[in-house]
Amino acid sequence: MSAARESYDVVVVGGGSSGALVAGRLARETDLEMLLLEAGHRDLNPLIHIPAGYSKLLAHDLFVWPYQTEAQASLDGKPRALQQGKGLGGGSSVNAMAYVRGQPRDYDAWQEAIGDTGAWSWADMLPHLIAMEGNEILGALWHGTDGPLRVSPAAAINSLNQALMKAYQQQGLPYNADSNGAEQRGVGPNWLTIGDHRRCSSAVAFLNPARPRRNLTIRTDALVTRVVMDGDRAVAVEYSRKGKTHRAATGEVVMCAGALNTPKLLMLSGIGPAAELTEHGIAVAVNAPEMGRNLQDHPQVSLIARARRNGGYAKAARGLPMVLAGLEYLLTRNGPAASCGMDTVSYCNPDDPDGLRSIRSGPS
Repeated sequence: MSAARESYDVVVVGGGSSGALVAGRLARETDLEMLLLEAGHRDLNPLIHIPAGYSKLLAHDLFVWPYQTEAQASLDGKPRALQQGKGLGGGSSVNAMAYVRGQPRDYDAWQEAIGDTGAWSWADMLPHLIAMEGNEILGALWHGTDGPLRVSPAAAINSLNQALMKAYQQQGLPYNADSNGAEQRGVGPNWLTIGDHRRCSSAVAFLNPARPRRNLTIRTDALVTRVVMDGDRAVAVEYSRKGKTHRAATGEVVMCAGALNTPKLLMLSGIGPAAELTEHGIAVAVNAPEMGRNLQDHPQVSLIARARRNGGYAKAARGLPMVLAGLEYLLTRNGPAASCGMDTVSYCNPDDPDGLRSIRSGPS
């Protein structure tokens, strides 16, 4: 089947956390003709926008790529889920909404790694973080209040989390009301990408304001299959949609398909380790030995315990209590459904030989 042809100034591949921001900003701030391609659906499911709804989406693999790792010898020889967001907003539409900037030394390490190329240091990035943030409470030196990305603390802290915060402090970890401020170390409220009691995904924050722009075309259910190369330059993108193959010619391609799908697509397009591409019969356009390597992720280990007293949110996760929690949210925008289920957060170094009392989390 021949590909239907189109032409745009910029094609953004992936409408997730980064793609929604890139496409939205470019569409609003330039006159470039933009095409945003997303393999998943639009973010119309109400569970996306209800803070507690993500637990149901993840439980049934809705709006995710249900990837799994290889079998892990240290984990009973079993594979583990490696879910990636799928749909407008990507991971920011199905994650737990925790707003975590990281530590200054993380950014400074990136700057050191690339030398004089680019501006990735903490001092360079902080103004951008402040500009995009719309914090409902914090401001001053570390936070923005007028940005499109809404940020707020947990609406309420349940009794179990309150007891946990006290326990950490008894062991020497200080209380920290702002883990995205001068220092990350400590225990305190979880800061969330929630505004007006609704999830504020990247699509809500950055893409929705650009939708009225005539220079922005958004295509969902559009699976990109390869980037078309002319020598070492990308000149078009091929994608399938509704059973048809399309080719969008472009002056620029911005890859925002995530940590797994971006290198996969580039390798399918001939950009990657030459020997590996040749082994799979893929013509080499650019020999990029590190493509597809060096993945870093943040594994999660869940510890589940029963409590004799009522607390937490488990009881409201099923049956009649779940229905009542949903009704409470619809009527008042409060209750268990208004929570991400993680009211507090602690940052510490469990490998420190002196325990919690002597933890340092890097420069502020």
